[in-house]
Amino acid sequence: MSKLALQENSVAIGNQLKAEILIQGTRPLLWNHLQPSESFGKRQERGGTPGNDPTEWQRNVLITEDRQLYLLPTHIFGCFRDAAKYTKRGRSSLMSQMASTLQVQDRRIYIDRYLPEEPIRASEDIEQEVYIFMSVVKNIATRGHNIRYRVAAAAGWRCSFILLWDKTIISRQEMETVAIDAGKLVGLADGRSIGYGRFEVLNFCVQNAVT
Repeated sequence: MSKLALQENSVAIGNQLKAEILIQGTRPLLWNHLQPSESFGKRQERGGTPGNDPTEWQRNVLITEDRQLYLLPTHIFGCFRDAAKYTKRGRSSLMSQMASTLQVQDRRIYIDRYLPEEPIRASEDIEQEVYIFMSVVKNIATRGHNIRYRVAAAAGWRCSFILLWDKTIISRQEMETVAIDAGKLVGLADGRSIGYGRFEVLNFCVQNAVT
């Protein structure tokens, strides 16, 4: 590598900031993650009846071998990218800049909740830390109604993650503003359009990234 390239790389590293963020859910967190497999898209045996499959949640949840719930870095990335549109810069917003520089360092974002072996099925007013959230949705194609089953962590869930970005593109103050907006206005995982997955930022600690 040339001397000029090394200098440019050093400058880029020096511009990078790292934020350790701790959040707490103010609304239930729902899972609906479609996991790729060789059988995806093929006809398979289903439980229940058309529009009402009580086993649906088993295919859409993210859990470890010891049944701890987690999210993927793409959940965090998408949340912050969408929240950046609320922070204005001139006549535009930070959305494109956020997408260009944001990195989520964690491979998995662990939630402080575990899925029971036999979770209870109920609506969101149940007093359980983790349960199967049932909701009725309208089927536009048939004009009928379907029942959806999602693993849910009740409000109060917590997780932490680490973000990396270039401070010459987005300042630390702008990133903190986006983090707050992400919790108040966007949310994480499924059901965001109807207010699920919302959170508050408990800790936002920024430092220079170390190689």
